[in-house]
This record gives sequence, C-alpha cells and structure tokens, in this order.
Amino acid sequence: MRTLLLSLLLAAATTLTACAGGADGNNDNNGTFDVDAAVAELEGDMKEITCHHFVECSDLDTPYLESEAACRDAFGILADLLLLNEIKYVIQEGGTAISQQDYNACLYYLPQMECGEYYDNFAECRRILSGGLADGEHCVSHFQCQSGYCNSQQTCPNSGVCTATSTQGGACTENAGCNFGLVCHRFINTCGSQQASDLGGACSEDEHCAFGLSCVIPSGLSEGTCRAWLTPGANCDDEDPSTARCAPGSGCDPVLGQCRTVTIVGTDESCDAVNVCDVGSREFCIPFINTCTRMPIEGNDCLQLGMEKYCWMGHYCGDDDLCHVQKGIGESCEIDEECSSMACGVRGACVYDPCVDPLSTYEM
Repeated sequence: MRTLLLSLLLAAATTLTACAGGADGNNDNNGTFDVDAAVAELEGDMKEITCHHFVECSDLDTPYLESEAACRDAFGILADLLLLNEIKYVIQEGGTAISQQDYNACLYYLPQMECGEYYDNFAECRRILSGGLADGEHCVSHFQCQSGYCNSQQTCPNSGVCTATSTQGGACTENAGCNFGLVCHRFINTCGSQQASDLGGACSEDEHCAFGLSCVIPSGLSEGTCRAWLTPGANCDDEDPSTARCAPGSGCDPVLGQCRTVTIVGTDESCDAVNVCDVGSREFCIPFINTCTRMPIEGNDCLQLGMEKYCWMGHYCGDDDLCHVQKGIGESCEIDEECSSMACGVRGACVYDPCVDPLSTYEM
C-alpha cells in the first residue's frame, strides 16, 4: 500500500519548508521549550508562505492553483511531510540553539522571494537553528552542526557527518554545503552567487536553468543551453529535449503539438497536459484512463488502481481499506507508510531518517 502525492509538488514544496524551522521566541532548550506549540506555529507560517509561492509562481514543478485558501486546505499536510519532522526531531534531541532574530528575518525575506529562488539563499533562514556538533561528528540534520552542514548525501544509507562548508568556487552538492551568502550552482556544482544558469548558459536538464528558462539539448548531445519558455501557439514536444518547454499556465497539447493555455477541470472530466485536474480540490489525473478523480482522505475508502491502493498525501491506506492520517515522530507504527516521515523505526515508532525522502515514495 502506498500514499499518493502529486509529483508536481516535490520541488517547490521542499525548498520552502525548511525556513519554517524557527522558534516561538524561546532561545533555550532546557525543557521549557514547548516543541508542539513551536511546530504548530511554524506549520502555520509554512502554509502561508508555500501557498503564496505556489499561486504567484505557478512554475513547471508546482500545481496549478488559483486560490491560496484552497492551497492551504489541500496541502497543509505538507508541513508534516517535509522538514517539520526534522525540526521537531532536532529540538527534542537538544543541543541546538534557536534564534528568534534570524527566524523573524527569514520570515521577512521569504514573501519577497522571486520565483525560482530558495529559502536557503538567505543566510538568516539557514541560521534559525544552530547545533553544537563539530566537523566529523555524527549527525542527521544540518541544524545539528556548527558548520550548518550535515553531509549525508555521501554517507547514506548510513548517517551523516558534520562537514565544513565550501568557499567561493568550492565543490558542493546542495546549498547547505556552501558558506553563508553562497549557493550551490546546480549545473557546475560549485559554490557561488548563482544557483542556476542564465539565458544562454550551459545545462543538462531544466532545473539547471533560472526561472523562465528550460534546457534545450541538440539531438545527439548530452548538454545544451538555457532558452526561454515557449508561449501559447508555439510548436512543442514534451518528449523532445531539443525543444523548449511551454511556459507556466500553458501546456503542450498532445494532439496539436502546440502550447495551449491550461484549463482546470474537475471530477470525471478528461485530463491531459492542457486540461489539468483541480488539485486544490484533491483531484488527480488517473494515468492511462486520463480522467480526474478526487483522492480519498481520512475515513474514506482507499482508491484502488490495479494492485495498489491510494490515499491523498498525508494519509495511508490501512488494513481496513480506509484512509488514515499519517503519524508523527514518536507515534507507534508497524510499516513505513503509517509515518509522515516514511520511516518506522525498529522499536515500532515513527522516526526521522535523514536518508529517506518522504516525498519521493508518493508516486503512482
């Protein structure tokens, strides 16, 4: 049994939630800090910021949403699916300082983010939580390290190691691996002032390009250049990497082979690249039959497609064939799918696992 998450959500949601790793004004960790209250406050902030970004930007990796209110209703559970599990774990473990000043500054900057920009472009957002672990010590979160960088990408499926961050021009795989004020360029994997290539810059996939651009790769080559998105009416082919992608708000009509403005459709209506299901109402385009279906939530019958059973994100299909809300860190579990972290520990409780991406498993 698996929980279904629209793959469209992955990029934008993941990049925004970590900044919600602040605090409620308490700068100590001596047992007086109310973790649940802090996480509840952070969840509210995350919903507001993430949904504003979804609606304002509508880039190629986020859902088509017309209302921030509908977004908050439909995707509020993202707070638990993403980094709030990590933040709660780090606070509970202790040894982490919490900066109200940096949290306030981060929340000031986030609503001003440009489309395609990330929370960790701002040093204040990366300093909200700061740990006391030295380089070389075992870690499961960036927030635990003095350097602000827990290098788990090189050590998974084991744990991470606190590692010094890189200076300008140094090697990196993620923003956290660079000194404050620098970001990791996705294409050349070096620390600098830019995270993506500009118009005409080198690339090998779309995410290497700045917002408003896609990677156009000539036939027979593995690398190309960043080119502007196509406008409605332009010829397109989503399967051809030598052609730019259609701009947000439009899609490549599979019949006409042209970019067309997206139309949002509802339950039982046909769906494709230009007729998009209303994800704000939990509608999902069922593969192969290309029809919008509303995904079930808590108490509803699981949606069975073939041999698999599905629920809306933040839920799992139980043995009773009903959808249930996923559980938080520390709650009892028997299988990974019961946990919002997608990790059920050996002691039968949901745990935070730095080597598990809880979003990557929510696919059809």
